[in-house]
Amino acid sequence: MAAVVLQERISFLTPPYYTMDAYVGATTARTDIHIPIVQKNNSGWFSDLFLHNLNPQSASVTLTFTPAPGKGTPYAYAYAIAAAGNCASTPVTCGSWAACLSARCR
Repeated sequence: MAAVVLQERISFLTPPYYTMDAYVGATTARTDIHIPIVQKNNSGWFSDLFLHNLNPQSASVTLTFTPAPGKGTPYAYAYAIAAAGNCASTPVTCGSWAACLSARCR
């Protein structure tokens, strides 16, 4: 599995400003990937998460989200990704990680 995270923020000041940043979650295929920060409307910041199955077989993926201490409850989602397939999550347009990933895994 490989992962990339895109951070984006839209400021509605005049004129509107659009800020983006990205980092690679893993540079080689791995079975366990730690992504240090993903955001959903954290002061206007959102994270887009892209997962790619580099294997010739399908893969099961479990995403576990752990909030900062005292900031919520951890939760996990499980997905199947086809051989050489991918998942993309853009919660800024979907509204939730689960809705985005389940609709966009192939």
